[in-house]
Amino acid sequence: FITGNKPADFKARNVMTKVRKQAMGSYLQKEKKPRAQRARLQSEDSTGSRTSITSDQQESADGVLSNREALKIWRGESRRPRKKSTSPVRSPASSSHGQNATNSETQISRIPPSIDIVLSSVPIVQPMRTGVPLPYMQTSARPFQSIGKPLDPFRTLFQAHHPRVSVEELKFHCSRFFGTRAMGQHWIPTLVKSPHAFLSTLCIASAQLDAVQNRPFESVQTTALRQEVIHLIGQNLLNPESKVDDNNIIALTQLIASEAIGSDDIAIGYHEAGVAAMVKARGGIDQLGVNGRVASTLSWVCLESAILREAKPRPIYSDFCASNSTRAYPNTAIIPESPLFCPREDFRTVERSSRCAPRTLDLLKDIRMMMDLFLHETKRSRQNSQSLKNLYTKITTEYPCLTDLSKNAILNYSDWTYEAIRMTCIIQATAIIKRVPLSEALKYAAQTENTTSLYASSASASTSAESLISP
Repeated sequence: FITGNKPADFKARNVMTKVRKQAMGSYLQKEKKPRAQRARLQSEDSTGSRTSITSDQQESADGVLSNREALKIWRGESRRPRKKSTSPVRSPASSSHGQNATNSETQISRIPPSIDIVLSSVPIVQPMRTGVPLPYMQTSARPFQSIGKPLDPFRTLFQAHHPRVSVEELKFHCSRFFGTRAMGQHWIPTLVKSPHAFLSTLCIASAQLDAVQNRPFESVQTTALRQEVIHLIGQNLLNPESKVDDNNIIALTQLIASEAIGSDDIAIGYHEAGVAAMVKARGGIDQLGVNGRVASTLSWVCLESAILREAKPRPIYSDFCASNSTRAYPNTAIIPESPLFCPREDFRTVERSSRCAPRTLDLLKDIRMMMDLFLHETKRSRQNSQSLKNLYTKITTEYPCLTDLSKNAILNYSDWTYEAIRMTCIIQATAIIKRVPLSEALKYAAQTENTTSLYASSASASTSAESLISP
């Protein structure tokens, strides 16, 4: 044994030399044992026999059967040599032949008996079954044609009953536009456990797809999918064990998110009252599962719904978010920064992003400064102060629109992001300067945008006219 007071003692030179000497000595002692004795010991260990070896077997243990001969005997390519009876007086040839036969028989007996009970090999690919009618044999698929739909050929996903609902298409759309790594790790494993929780996710994708396609009314797919999810939630409400479980609350939460996209105030109010009653029956929002993610998601969805409806959120959601929010972040932390949420002095995450253009960053800083001035206004300070007016003028006039940018360069992803932020900032700045809600500020922002475009076109026209007249 080797002992030491610390791990470094085991790496000392004298200790390592001692270990190597001991290992080499053990190896040399093993090599000094006779080969026949090692074969006998291995045979005894494999068969578990405790019988003594007879003197005849010890004499015949001088030769060892090779692996090739043993495999031939096991495969049936050769036969086992039989032991022949010999007379007391034998010739040298017959004596040597008998001794070889005895040696072979003894060596064969040393083969582990487990080889004799090995099952016959079975082919990996079984031949086609004949005489049994199979569904895929009724029609033959054309070349390069898949079975079923490519995303889910064996229909393992929960399916909707309406034929106009394409679960595969909506699942692809949802994973492409809403899927994140955290959602795949924590949220999706819970959704796939129940059909209504899974299909409610597709309600969001279907409503968002209708909005992207500029549909004046919602599609048949959205209506059918929503009705089926509501029906499944109602069925679970009749079951005392599942009426307030996580799956039912998740399904109703995602249904509220889809209704918020469709801007149905009556449906949103009805669903929010229902989920509030379910949370109360559950024992409070802190009792929801999935490590608090159900409570966090429900709170954020209801807060966003209240913002879009310009209503006051329920206290249970605002109190939960206030008690579980973090305001201290290190400078290297990646957080979703915005003019509404910027816990650090500046947009540290946005500044490091390669997708944020310098013009977009300046616009975000201006609207954030305008919001800070508006929030810190007091009754004594003059409304519509000169600082707010200057920022409003800068946001609405000095930042070019996407049409002007497309005249000199090819548009890319960052340009479209800039345009979306610019339009949002114009609406926000108009609501601040006019002291009106966002919904009412939209019509004033549209007038401001049209006036700005008119001035820009007039200026460009005058410039072109001057260029024609001037020499």
